[in-house]
Amino acid sequence: MKFTASYQPECDPDLSSQIRRSKLLAHVTVALPPLVGAVFMLAAFAKVIRPDATLDALAWSVGSSLAMPGLVALIAFEAVVGLLLICSLAPRVAAPVAAAALLVFSIFLILKHLFGPVGACGCGTEFIFGNSMASSLTFNLVRNGLLLAFLVPTAVRSIRRLERPESD
Repeated sequence: MKFTASYQPECDPDLSSQIRRSKLLAHVTVALPPLVGAVFMLAAFAKVIRPDATLDALAWSVGSSLAMPGLVALIAFEAVVGLLLICSLAPRVAAPVAAAALLVFSIFLILKHLFGPVGACGCGTEFIFGNSMASSLTFNLVRNGLLLAFLVPTAVRSIRRLERPESD
């Protein structure tokens, strides 16, 4: 005896598109934060190799006496956050911390552009792109905006997990 009836469940197109978006978000959430982490690590490395622009920017903002300790703290902060993002050790913590840092860095760039001396921002990009590009407020804000956008999927996913801690 041959069984000919077949069961074909109806698929809700909205549900399947939600599943596809969720899977895409999961892949993006995993792929993009390490890129931001690499940029943070590169910025820390650049500050170690050529600290002058960063020291000048810090001396303008916090005073000469705190510039060197500020540089050491900034290098350590960028290296730790970069490492956490690259290794995906604590993305729910590292991504929001990196995003907040990018916002603070962007505010600093705007303030330095408006009130500070003309010159490189001190963020390490002069090591990679040269002084003319590093001095461009537009370039630096666009760069920070892109890096921030790369962290948004991780932040969204983290917020969703906080709202529904029982689901993974």
